[in-house]
Amino acid sequence: LIGAFHQPRLVLIDINTLTSLNDREYRSGLAEVLKYGIIYDESFFSYLEENVDKIRARDAECLKTVIYHSCRIKSEIVAEDEREEGLRAVLNLGHTFGHAIEKLTSYNIYNHGEAVAMGTMAALYLAQDEGFLQESEVSRIKQLYRQMGITTVFPKLEAEEVYTAMRSDKKIIAGRLRIVLPRGIGDFTIVDDCSKEKIIKAIVRASA
Repeated sequence: LIGAFHQPRLVLIDINTLTSLNDREYRSGLAEVLKYGIIYDESFFSYLEENVDKIRARDAECLKTVIYHSCRIKSEIVAEDEREEGLRAVLNLGHTFGHAIEKLTSYNIYNHGEAVAMGTMAALYLAQDEGFLQESEVSRIKQLYRQMGITTVFPKLEAEEVYTAMRSDKKIIAGRLRIVLPRGIGDFTIVDDCSKEKIIKAIVRASA
């Protein structure tokens, strides 16, 4: 929940370090990778779909492509909005719900990527309810999470408590809860007028 805006002097990426991760940590990282395809680049999403087996097997050449495009997309977004005044908020797909999960479980049950994946599922259902996503698109995204071995089922928390925890997130602006939602696959919208009832409904659906 704490961030700092300071551009790095150097970014070093050594793909060999990924071999040191256990499966759970690796999948947690992949959960963050998927969001780039979902909200920004449909062709990247398709690449992930087409290379699931290689990604799960940690194929080095495939991972170079995955990491390159993840960095490319993030750098494009950050270059346009360094201090998260608008566009950069798109990187928070699933995070408003996810932060609530982490808070309610005392930050010691779920990895961050796991919470974000669960939060993204709630965001998908909310986007569908708002008319931004088709059922076929929701199914396509869910299928990719499943193929990657990433759990997306919301924990058994009271939906009202999750909503209350979301209200304490840093995404509150002028008392309004700002949520990033997919608009189809490869695009996004940011809403701040979703009703409590629709948010609760999305949480309940994601818990099923």
